[in-house]
Amino acid sequence: MSFKARRGLTLATLLTATGVAATLGTAPAQAGGMKPGTDTYVKVTSKAQTITSGVAGVDRSEDKGCFSDNTYNAIVTWKLGKVTKSSIHVKSIDIRHSNGRKIYVGNYALVDDKKRIWNKPMPGDVGKGAHHRKYTINKTMQVKKHKAYLVMKTTISSRKNEDALFCGQSAYIYFYLKQKG
Repeated sequence: MSFKARRGLTLATLLTATGVAATLGTAPAQAGGMKPGTDTYVKVTSKAQTITSGVAGVDRSEDKGCFSDNTYNAIVTWKLGKVTKSSIHVKSIDIRHSNGRKIYVGNYALVDDKKRIWNKPMPGDVGKGAHHRKYTINKTMQVKKHKAYLVMKTTISSRKNEDALFCGQSAYIYFYLKQKG
């Protein structure tokens, strides 16, 4: 099976992640079928639109040495302004976390073709259960060559008698935006 089929990500997309490709590429495969990234397609229009992503996250609940609550995922609701073939204006994002246990979010970042356009370092702990984090962005992403995306660096808390090295590792979760006709 190819890397693209297993991860749902292309090599070109990973290389735009400015330094995290090596970390993601070496992460062990996940049990449970949870994907570390998802694509969301947005209409090219001058009208405002609200789009909700698919689910992306990490599921280590069936991995040897990890407990059944070793899961987390997120869904992003994007509030967008004008979308052209070469840009997407992001008004705000609402990130809904759903965690089997507490996680630590080290960073949220919005990345376009050329650079990181928005960064929220160290948002901190997100407790067990469902939690929303809302952010006003008001930035335009240039997306002529690649998809725009939100990337989250997260670490799930390991528990006593759990393999801390494997079950408590950091992961990068991606939410891609791509324009359609």
